[in-house]
Amino acid sequence: MSNRTITQKAKYILALVVQISALLVAMFYSDLSWHIGVWILAAFIPWFILPLSLKSNSKLSSSSPTVQGNTSLDSMKYIQQIEQLFTETLPKVSEPLAMQRTVIDESIETLNDSFFGLQSVSEKQSLISSTLVNNLLANQGSEYDLTTVLPRTEAIIDNFVQTLIDISEKSISAVHSIHDMSEKLDTVFKLLAQVRGLSEQTNLLALNAAIEAARAGEAGRGFAVVAQEVRELSVKARDLNGKIESEINVALQTVQQANQTVGDMASIDMTHVIESKEKVDHMLRGVQQINTEIEQEVQKIQELGYELTTQVGNGVRSLQFADIVVQQGEYAQTSIMYMQEAIELLKAVHSQNMSKDLLAEQLQQLTERLRNRNAPAANQTSMDEGDVELF
Repeated sequence: MSNRTITQKAKYILALVVQISALLVAMFYSDLSWHIGVWILAAFIPWFILPLSLKSNSKLSSSSPTVQGNTSLDSMKYIQQIEQLFTETLPKVSEPLAMQRTVIDESIETLNDSFFGLQSVSEKQSLISSTLVNNLLANQGSEYDLTTVLPRTEAIIDNFVQTLIDISEKSISAVHSIHDMSEKLDTVFKLLAQVRGLSEQTNLLALNAAIEAARAGEAGRGFAVVAQEVRELSVKARDLNGKIESEINVALQTVQQANQTVGDMASIDMTHVIESKEKVDHMLRGVQQINTEIEQEVQKIQELGYELTTQVGNGVRSLQFADIVVQQGEYAQTSIMYMQEAIELLKAVHSQNMSKDLLAEQLQQLTERLRNRNAPAANQTSMDEGDVELF
């Protein structure tokens, strides 16, 4: 009988050491709080059985009162140690779970506000980008569209440059015509000089005729009158010739001025104008290219806005991890409550304030409640598994 007692005590101590080691390993290496609770509960159940088994064995060995008394004392000692262990350990599990929930609640509230604010900004940015893109697309084909304005501007500049070239060519032609006119005026001056010479010769002939008429006396008196009229006509012709020459001089000066002006216009280098036109064409093509690139980049911004909205939505959904952790923590806390009830039963057994029948009934009820518990509302280990019951 002594050997049997030693064997039972060895098994008792071995089971105690193994289960305490398993509990410590679970507490240090398990990721989820409810896992720790299950470990503790699983480690606790055999201690309901061993005392009963020891009592049963003690009845079978009633022929040895000394051994039975020693076994009962040892069992009480071990139960007291286990009770003390659980009493010290359970608060260390339940208190961190409560603090964990507080921290998670505060953090998740801040994260929710941040993500919803980010989502609002993203939606506004996407709206602005969409409006900008729609306005750019809506103006396509209209008179204000750059794809329409730029070709028209280029055509207007082409017409303007071509007009300048035509003016330059016409100015050169006008210079030649004015030059020809100047030559004709020179010819007119020569003719006027001849007319002036004829007028002077006529005046001289009239003077000679008057002299001859005076020599003839009374017979040449009529001829003298004619000679005087011819002289007066010659003087008038000379005066008229002078006026004509004066006016033609004015016209010649005007023609010369026009020739100078038109010549200056014709001498303008059109190369600079043509080069400027090419530069403007290059700038217009650059503007058109930039406009195309802007449309493409704005389109990319719009797509990024949509993607940002999607990512923010994913982030908001991912914040459900708080609900998962809280639900699993509550499940673990409930498990700890069951363990606390079991500890109370241990205390009752230790103090011998509960009958065996009542103890068996309480243990049966506790076991049924434990078995009939629902699984945790959020029992997945990632956001891709199962559903979450949101609070």
